[in-house]
Amino acid sequence: MNIVILDTTEERPARTWLLVALAGLFSSFLLSAPRVIAATADLMDTTRCDGKSGDAVATAEVESRLRWSSLIDANDMRVLTIKGTVELHGIAHSETQKTLADRLASDTYGVVGVNNQLDVVDWAPITDIGRAHLKSRAAERQVDQVKSDPWITGSVKSMLASSRGIGRCDIDVKTLAGVVSLRGMVASSAARDLAVEFTTNTLGVRLVEADELVVH
Repeated sequence: MNIVILDTTEERPARTWLLVALAGLFSSFLLSAPRVIAATADLMDTTRCDGKSGDAVATAEVESRLRWSSLIDANDMRVLTIKGTVELHGIAHSETQKTLADRLASDTYGVVGVNNQLDVVDWAPITDIGRAHLKSRAAERQVDQVKSDPWITGSVKSMLASSRGIGRCDIDVKTLAGVVSLRGMVASSAARDLAVEFTTNTLGVRLVEADELVVH
């Protein structure tokens, strides 16, 4: 009985190459999958939960958020949105206001970038006319701080719903004598902190109660 032993030495390189190729393809898939998921997440992140979209919507939302903020004098600010990029023009009365305007714009749904061209003009006027104008503006700003409860509720709801960092349209808002109560669920502690911060800094808000705004 003859036993024939087949020499497969020549086949080994081919098999090795095939295994290496398959391993490479599998690794490429694993490496590319997170990027695809991340890209999808980014796309979803620019879509408002109420379905609104477009440059005009983004412009209106940013303008409103600037006007509603008690920390910003937005009378001299102008907003323009081109293909998702917001341009801020005009005057900020401090570096803090300029930074906050940038932050509010960046946090708004539909905004993919911010070009902050605000000029900071924070020097004190030296003429009587300049001082009178500043005093008048300060008085107008003080009056603007007084808002009705329905106005506060509507503004806070819109402020929260347009925030990409909060990511919820269904936070319940109630206002009584300037005290705002927030109720609902958010995805993280950071989102909760942001909701409380934006509400606190809305015109007319005296106090924020957020015990019923929970992280889920």
